[in-house]
Amino acid sequence: MNIEQIREFCLKKESVTEEFPFDEETLVFKVAGKIFLLASLDSVPLQINLKCDPEKTIELREMFDIKVYVHADSDERLIRRLKRDIAERGRDMEEVLNRYQNTLKPMHEQFIEPTKAFADIIIPNDKYNTVAIDVVRAVINQRIA
Repeated sequence: MNIEQIREFCLKKESVTEEFPFDEETLVFKVAGKIFLLASLDSVPLQINLKCDPEKTIELREMFDIKVYVHADSDERLIRRLKRDIAERGRDMEEVLNRYQNTLKPMHEQFIEPTKAFADIIIPNDKYNTVAIDVVRAVINQRIA
């Protein structure tokens, strides 16, 4: 599915609006003034975040055998973002830092960080964690055996 297909699908829904409240690369769809979809237009492949009814969230979470959260330190996330956006997207440091502080960090705190509380296993992303990988591998092998 590409961004035009997603856009067409969303705008067919009743009372849906689209806007760019954070920056020119984050397309937001709202219904009744509440965000339900965020699309990162500068990501390849396309990345979207969807919100759903809290009751549905519980139902979806219960469908998974194991819930894994890969924790990346905020400093490391910022460093990766700086390197990539400057080298690959031609942005300057001020622009990257502004976007990080005003959009990416608040969105991470609102949408990503809270999911950590529901993880069965949290894997630090600062090194290769063989124990955590072995646990995940064992669960997968058990389920497919």
